[in-house]
Amino acid sequence: MANLGEKQAVVDMALNLGEYYRYTTRQEQETTTLGEELKLIRNYLNIQSMRLQRFRFEIEIPETMLALPIPRLLLQPLVENAVIHGVENSVQFGLIVVRGEQGGGVNRIAVDDNGPGVAGEKLAALQGRLAVPMDEHTGTGLWNIHQRLIYMYGGRSGLTFAKSPLGGFRAELVWEEKEGSA
Repeated sequence: MANLGEKQAVVDMALNLGEYYRYTTRQEQETTTLGEELKLIRNYLNIQSMRLQRFRFEIEIPETMLALPIPRLLLQPLVENAVIHGVENSVQFGLIVVRGEQGGGVNRIAVDDNGPGVAGEKLAALQGRLAVPMDEHTGTGLWNIHQRLIYMYGGRSGLTFAKSPLGGFRAELVWEEKEGSA
């Protein structure tokens, strides 16, 4: 971008990178709000869209969810996977949608992409690996997210995978509402 004389793009990239690294290197708190985590997601997706220039993203989270406390870096690995394994591996123009909803005593956030997706048997195997102790075949980030949700929220909480309504892959976070939240 700098070599092409795109000064504003360089400034935008630097600002997004600064915010992204400031957030990811803060170690003093294990939790944050969903609203703060979404700022990180926007910075990350802005950086990636400047780099790839062939996808767009949408973030649709109800206002009522923004103040919810969540573990730090809960969403970022899912969005990163949507970029790397979804839109980056696709020949078509990419779309990533992060959507939240509440109901039935749980909070949900789905990260969808329109990439190539994962075949049914591989999807089931990926889901099954989240429930067993981590080994060399288990994705550390996904396993960690699933386990943190179960540990912090219990019950029906966790990470699930499915075919996305967009045609690609869906990763969905589910966590039970705690007393006083929502």
